[in-house]
Amino acid sequence: MSAELNEWYEFNQETIEALLNDGSNAELPHSIEYHFASDNFDRLEKA
Repeated sequence: MSAELNEWYEFNQETIEALLNDGSNAELPHSIEYHFASDNFDRLEKA
């Protein structure tokens, strides 16, 4: 696994742990909000 991929994996694991510690129910589905950013509007619009 690349170093960057490993960093993202660790970040995601920390996020999941924080949610569970805060009382989130791991058995329920969760919504994920995401955003795209780009300096090329045409590519951004296609995404």
